[in-house]
Amino acid sequence: MYLHRRLAAVIAALLIFVFAGSTLASAATSVHKRGTTHGKHHTKHKKHKKHKKHRKHHKKKRRHHKRKRKHTVKAPVPAPVPAPAPAPAPAGFTLGMVAGPAAGWEAGLTNAANLHPKVVRVPFQIGTSVSSMNKQIAGLASQGEQALLLAEFPGRIPSQSEAQSLAGWAAAFGPGGTFWQGRSDGNLAVRDIEFGNETNMSYQFGGVSSGPSYTSRAQNYGQRARDAADAIHAANSGVGLLAIGDNGGSGTSQWVDGMFSAVPDLKNHIAGWTMHPYGPQSRWQPIMDKVVSDTAKHGDTTLPFFITEFGISTNNGACLDSNYTWPTCMTYQQAADGMTNSINGMRARYGSRLREMFIFEQRDMANDPNGREANFGAIKSDGSQKGVFTTTIRNLLNTYRG
Repeated sequence: MYLHRRLAAVIAALLIFVFAGSTLASAATSVHKRGTTHGKHHTKHKKHKKHKKHRKHHKKKRRHHKRKRKHTVKAPVPAPVPAPAPAPAPAGFTLGMVAGPAAGWEAGLTNAANLHPKVVRVPFQIGTSVSSMNKQIAGLASQGEQALLLAEFPGRIPSQSEAQSLAGWAAAFGPGGTFWQGRSDGNLAVRDIEFGNETNMSYQFGGVSSGPSYTSRAQNYGQRARDAADAIHAANSGVGLLAIGDNGGSGTSQWVDGMFSAVPDLKNHIAGWTMHPYGPQSRWQPIMDKVVSDTAKHGDTTLPFFITEFGISTNNGACLDSNYTWPTCMTYQQAADGMTNSINGMRARYGSRLREMFIFEQRDMANDPNGREANFGAIKSDGSQKGVFTTTIRNLLNTYRG
């Protein structure tokens, strides 16, 4: 009985050994199929030369596996690279200048005086063709200057089709526009179009700056600004429309109220508010504060401000006929100090909402020693400089470039 048990135990052990060996071989084969590296298995088989047949079979299988991978695993096809979106406009404060209609020619004068504004406001009558604008934009670009396009329509409100035609300007001169194709200076593309020059002021409409007809004008203006903004955005999303935000000297909220009564969501269409707050702080602050309060009443507390005209007229002490409550006989030094203090004061009060400011203007309009309108230039009408006034404006332009 004991011998039988011993014999049975031996037989059982042999059976377990055979079964375990079979299981290990099967497990090794399974590991290889799940992805153990071929090199590791190859090394393992090489140590046991008695399994030459198995090794030969394994190599054959390996070659087949490599061929299969070669035919089935393909390099991914790269996806098409989309055209880059227009870069957003810089968020810092930029000081620019206002040009006359011959902006390209004036750029040569300012360059000779070492005045290099980053952005120049250039006027064109609404409806002006792209082809007739090319020369002015190219003249500015040749000096490394970007244009802010002003669409003018003095004494009237443009039609819907006229407003929508500004899409053509955006398509040509905005980021990636047709004008810049084949050029290396596309970084100077237009970012904003200003809608109207002082359309809110009385001098264009027979002295009317309040009342029902004034409100009606504001309503019509707001509708056309919306139409222009939407058309511009559809043509080139890198270009925005700037709408008039100040009260035009009326001291009331009628202009802003009128626009929003016609287009309640106007703030969602436009890119910013423009204003012309001429004068010392006692004059510019009430005008700008009113823009803040009037637009906030209609839900806007974030759109940036663009002071598209601000200047001080000076003929170095010669007395002028008027000067927006500045002293009428300012020297170049006094005007330079007034300009610096005004810019510093505005930036301190309105912070990042003050996006751009344009000094009116690049050169004197005429050789008139006592006329206010003739003596706003950073340089004289013939291109000669105005001493410390020119120097100060040069330094300010170099300091505030966005």
